Amino acid sequence: MDDERGVDSGVPGSRWPAVLSSPRFWIPAGAAATALAVALGLALVGPVARERAAAEVPRVTASPGDDAAIAAPSLDATPEAAVAPSTSPSAPASAEPEALPLEADRTPVTACVPDLALPVALQAATQVLPGDKGARSADVEAPATTELPEYVDAGFSADGARVAAVEHGEGAYTVRLLEAQGMASVLDLPSIGAPSLAWNPTRTLLAVVRGVGDDAVEVSTIDTLSGEQTLVAQLAGAGTESVVWSADGACLAVAVRDTAASGADGDPRAYRISTVRLSDGAVTAIDTGVMPGFAEDGTLIYRKVDGGRLELWSSSLDGTRQGVLGSGAGKLFTARTVVTAPALSADRSTVAYAEQSSPVSIRVVDVEGVHDSLATTLDLPWARVRWMPDGVTLLVDDCDGSVTACEVWLVDSVSGAAEQVKVPHARGTALDYPTPLPDGSGIVVMVGRPASSEKPAAAWPVVVRDGEAARLSDPQPGYAASAPVWSPDGDRLLLSLGPVPDGDQGVAGRFLVTRR
Repeated sequence: MDDERGVDSGVPGSRWPAVLSSPRFWIPAGAAATALAVALGLALVGPVARERAAAEVPRVTASPGDDAAIAAPSLDATPEAAVAPSTSPSAPASAEPEALPLEADRTPVTACVPDLALPVALQAATQVLPGDKGARSADVEAPATTELPEYVDAGFSADGARVAAVEHGEGAYTVRLLEAQGMASVLDLPSIGAPSLAWNPTRTLLAVVRGVGDDAVEVSTIDTLSGEQTLVAQLAGAGTESVVWSADGACLAVAVRDTAASGADGDPRAYRISTVRLSDGAVTAIDTGVMPGFAEDGTLIYRKVDGGRLELWSSSLDGTRQGVLGSGAGKLFTARTVVTAPALSADRSTVAYAEQSSPVSIRVVDVEGVHDSLATTLDLPWARVRWMPDGVTLLVDDCDGSVTACEVWLVDSVSGAAEQVKVPHARGTALDYPTPLPDGSGIVVMVGRPASSEKPAAAWPVVVRDGEAARLSDPQPGYAASAPVWSPDGDRLLLSLGPVPDGDQGVAGRFLVTRR
């Protein structure tokens, strides 16, 4: 749940029967695997033939509750999985060679192993909107831990009874777990620097990655029903970029800033991606990069700078098999390059991404990297891509809350047909957080009016369906601080509005909650 300004993808049709009938295993690259491949007359081919050979590295596992930070590998080291030393007695020199185990059995002990028996991801399929018959809207303020805070990365628990968000104000960050009714505090976790949040597929656990000092980053989970926090691991790091759950809810992938990195915040070269196994806190170093996501078979998809170009990459869960995903050329990376996350479809079998060239190319590739296609090109300076609930249409925009003109598009990922979504707004106002309606019938966009000498800042939501736009509320003091979110049953809508620092007339950051 980082503030990359994205939202959860939609719900396309299931592709699991094909996956279950043809399971795949990642085969680590190394001398033994190569010898076996030659003996069988097979050629092992990576996504774009960029195989990585495994090399020995220090162990990087951690157990829950371990207070010691794990030493982060340097940025120029080849990413490897940590392997526990064998405790078996050495075989005599005259002994017959042992038969090689199956590749699945040779997975390093720290690596996550995907489980194809997946829980059903929980997300809304319908929605309440301000102005609907029987709907009621009200401002709700949480008891703040700082002056004039804003609340970002907000989201509901499975039962809609709890809200999680990051409170930010006066340079301080706090992870807040709140009662949805009244916003009373359940649990507060301060963070050094901006933390990262993510809900598990069933929205019963919240993953939290936060800075805890001394170049250490803590990975923990919160049971949203009981409010109990469980420490999973600590990593060496100077901050966090994002965290995501595997489809089976057994592992996390985290992107943590390398303590020795000199790149700017958000530079993929300055971050390392690792997986964390929840059962025992075991950590596996994967690669440099940002914005990881788990594919249907557990493969990691992420953004990486290689050879000076921003590219889409994939990696096995032990970090030994990696390469470029898709056939996009990659944009030459500079300090002005906008890095946006790859968008995994709801069944995690397909990735949509933007090649940030001019014009922007919108591409779609399967997670194996076999079928990559250009959906369309758009004359935008940069683009963010998300899936609509139908699993076919892509929501594309370049809106960032500034008064600079931005555009919103709906793109058919199969045919490439593109339709611009017209969002009426006055000159000098801004668009931000285009968000799919859970039922897929349209989108909601936040419109913002910057503060002026005559009026304070204000924001309001606009819905666009079937080419028709309607304002959903009067202008509300503040600005849009986070994307609109619905409870899993669709009966509650949460809008986060930032503070208005205006002396005695100042307004604190708060939530506009609509219920039915």
